[in-house]
Amino acid sequence: MDPVTGTLAKQQIGNELVECGENFAFSGALFPAKITYSGDGVRIDVRQTMVELKDPPEIVLAPTANASVRPAGKTFKRAIGQSMPQPPEGRGGRDADVEIRGIIREDGRVHQAAIQSAERPDLGQEALALVQQWVFAPNTEEDTFVVHFHGR
Repeated sequence: MDPVTGTLAKQQIGNELVECGENFAFSGALFPAKITYSGDGVRIDVRQTMVELKDPPEIVLAPTANASVRPAGKTFKRAIGQSMPQPPEGRGGRDADVEIRGIIREDGRVHQAAIQSAERPDLGQEALALVQQWVFAPNTEEDTFVVHFHGR
């Protein structure tokens, strides 16, 4: 963080580095005029400015004449669990997670459930059976469910 402006100056996650600088004020906030991304042998430099529209047209974000308009993305609705039985705890073994992929239907149950990944394959079927007992608020979303086995 920049100690003077309180803005993000540099962020590194793994081998990826994002550096921001030359901030400018716009609409009461500071924005970086220069953004540099580097990682995996790639470097990208971005320059940005913002201009206030004094008399914007009625439809500011209207597509240009030869633009192709595609449908917008679907809104994701988070699953809200109502009953989610968990596996019994073990007696001092290590922890392990199993990911189950499935679709929550209007009845609140997980349908078309399948094991996505399992740190311990021997726990996959147990996790699958548990998730198929889970009940959520009615939804129609596909999701990944993690069953955590503690001390197994």
